[in-house]
Amino acid sequence: MTLIKFDLPLNGTKVRNLDELKNNITSEIVTLARSGQLGRWFKSRRLESLVEATAGLLEQNLGDVELCLALCALLEVDAHPDDVAAMFNPPPEAGVALKKPVSEPKTLIAGRYEMSADGTEVLDHQTGLIWQRAIAENLTFDQASDYAERVAQETGLTWRVPTKDELASLVDDSRHKPASGFPDMPSERFWSSSPYVGDSSSAWVVSFNDGNVNYYGRHCSLAVRLVRGG
Repeated sequence: MTLIKFDLPLNGTKVRNLDELKNNITSEIVTLARSGQLGRWFKSRRLESLVEATAGLLEQNLGDVELCLALCALLEVDAHPDDVAAMFNPPPEAGVALKKPVSEPKTLIAGRYEMSADGTEVLDHQTGLIWQRAIAENLTFDQASDYAERVAQETGLTWRVPTKDELASLVDDSRHKPASGFPDMPSERFWSSSPYVGDSSSAWVVSFNDGNVNYYGRHCSLAVRLVRGG
């Protein structure tokens, strides 16, 4: 089926891409989501993961404020709950954009990790990196790279395989099995994107069973957790 692209009417303008959408979010996004127009816009741009995530939010029968906050989290737009509530009560005129959130204390996992509202991403406040919560398993080094490229294309976000140092930053030497405070971290070996200089057929791997960093043959089947930012 041929997908026809169309612009999304939001905040008095025609939104053509994700960046423009993030910069023009108002209370109107809830109406667009409930009508299905937002999902069709995502689909027209082959953002299948956003299509599915939006549909999942609608199935939860959230109120307008809760749905708006969930959509902001999905699109990685900072939004303070009080500011979002003010957009709906009383309803503002179309075009009133979100304010920047006021800093407030957050409950962090292991003192550093913050889960996104939909539970699909984890922000590491220590490094500023954003990690996918889900992992892919049993991938070779080349397959891990292909997987990252496919996810980046599907989501429109810069997901990639982490470098050795980025991956090793999740290790907590005070912990064991897993050697990390990252949410739901399995005690498995994970690929990095860093090749091993001494052997072109190998690349660096971090084991979260004991925190060990070593190199493995690229043919090995290991796990991968994607990251962006940095």
